[in-house]
Amino acid sequence: MESSTLFSFLCLLLSLVFIQAQDLQTYIVQLHLHGETRPPFSPKLQWHLSFLAKAVFSGEEDSSSRLLYSYHSAMESFAARLIESELEFLRESNDVLSIRDERKIEIQTTYSYKFLGLSPTTEGAWLKFGFGRGAIIGVLHWSLARKSKF
Repeated sequence: MESSTLFSFLCLLLSLVFIQAQDLQTYIVQLHLHGETRPPFSPKLQWHLSFLAKAVFSGEEDSSSRLLYSYHSAMESFAARLIESELEFLRESNDVLSIRDERKIEIQTTYSYKFLGLSPTTEGAWLKFGFGRGAIIGVLHWSLARKSKF
């Protein structure tokens, strides 16, 4: 009995070391707005945590510690720190639309009028409306992947 307990402990220890050896990366997991696995009248945060509870295989680690942020407004998604095998598990879910890795996006301009080719000295609508005072001009380009289910 003692040797089997020792063997179980060593296996658990090795699996923890293996998981720690893999690099955790930050990903944004986008979900279907009304997913199949979403329980009605349940908080969205609990639904997001349920994906992590199924995907994180480490027995010692609390899967909720991997959740970085839960998004609800613009899209139904969450940010979490995951390893490759956990990503593969999440990709199999019908409720997962996409998984994007974290990346920095550099600002393209701080002078929107110059970027748009407008001149503050020209006459016309640009001058008449106060050179866009109080307006925020921005362009966000986001394309859908070919594998998208839309």
